[in-house]
Amino acid sequence: MSADDVQLKFLFANKDGVKVALTAPRSTTVATIKAQLLAAWPADVPKPECTTSIRLICMGLGALPDAKSLADCKVPSFPTHPTPVNVSVVPPKKAPESGAGSDHPLTNSAPPTNISCWCVVS
Repeated sequence: MSADDVQLKFLFANKDGVKVALTAPRSTTVATIKAQLLAAWPADVPKPECTTSIRLICMGLGALPDAKSLADCKVPSFPTHPTPVNVSVVPPKKAPESGAGSDHPLTNSAPPTNISCWCVVS
């Protein structure tokens, strides 16, 4: 490990004890880190379809943007321990249900076009 490297420990949401450790240069982009993480994905955690579904959150910095490097994101490096990074997977969007068999009584009808808000209170 060089002085430019950062050790990362990925912690998975709702999966106690599941961790993945990676080491990378600080110049590595977040997108590349996500690809490396996806390649080392734990078997007991549902794997996302692509890296864009992965959100990395580090030390209160918010979700790290894919295009930025670890250095640009100001991800800290500690000499005594790996930097913890929380991993969250965005669930895939559901396809809208068809009207047949739907529990919602107005699923088949289109919203009115002459008002800006269309709500149904049941």
